[in-house]
Amino acid sequence: MNKLISVMLIILSICLFVIQTTDGYTRIKGEPSQSLKKSTNAVRYLQNIGNLWTVISNYGFIGDDSFNNPTFEYPGGSGNHYLYQGSIWIAAKDPGGVIHVTAADEEEFTQTTDPADTVKHWSKFAVLSDADIAMGKKRIISENDTWAEYTDLDPQYHNTGDSPLGIKVIEQCYGWSASYNDDFLIFDYQIINIGLKNITSSGLPDPNDEGTQRTLSDVYIAIRFDFDVSYLAAGEYFYDDLTEYNADRKMSYGYDGDDPDFPGNDIGEFGTSTGYIYARLLNSPQTDPNLSGAQLEDTPVSH
Repeated sequence: MNKLISVMLIILSICLFVIQTTDGYTRIKGEPSQSLKKSTNAVRYLQNIGNLWTVISNYGFIGDDSFNNPTFEYPGGSGNHYLYQGSIWIAAKDPGGVIHVTAADEEEFTQTTDPADTVKHWSKFAVLSDADIAMGKKRIISENDTWAEYTDLDPQYHNTGDSPLGIKVIEQCYGWSASYNDDFLIFDYQIINIGLKNITSSGLPDPNDEGTQRTLSDVYIAIRFDFDVSYLAAGEYFYDDLTEYNADRKMSYGYDGDDPDFPGNDIGEFGTSTGYIYARLLNSPQTDPNLSGAQLEDTPVSH
């Protein structure tokens, strides 16, 4: 199996009725809310080309758990967030059979201090530069393409007792604005086994370090979503959220259920949060297409 694993995930949110507010978002507000142990180059970018708005990052987070920025906000500008936080997790066995997990929630992915190491983006009318093409961006897919890179190489950001896998992630996000395709985003993850390398002061892999190349096996990739349906509802609206899996559509989804501690049937928060937030795996090298998650091929992933 090649060193590159590509996983494409579609995130779909359809809201039947949302109370509108007047203070829509037009820009990124403030700094990341997490206690980031990363370089000062940790940035968020607002993907708002369509009617589903969310911030993405160059460190593996999707959304903003402080709700200062759109976090799967639908309709865009309404202030109604359907997500608390999303992130990518990757687990694998090293050649000795030891399991390692890199979780964005634990702030184990980092970016460099290079000002160019940010969330890049292109409109559908943009012309790719030679640097874009050399980086690996071959064509523009949507009306607003984004590109971010991050690694798990720096051991100081990993939990005690664990160590890096030696991987780099290239995350792309695609969005559209037409009425028939403005309520979903597609995320494309390329996961590359680059081996264990020393990190320079800029956060870059040391070019003089050949590193330790090793085979990773039993690789699992998870996209974690903490649904909160939804922000405009009053009180502790997230206590009665439910998640289910539709086997026919191979789609996970979350929605507001009935709070048994609240008088009456408050499914959909009495009209405030009648929408569903969906996630579906579009493509990956799976062993079993009927799995609810994405178990990658058992064939070792090597550099």
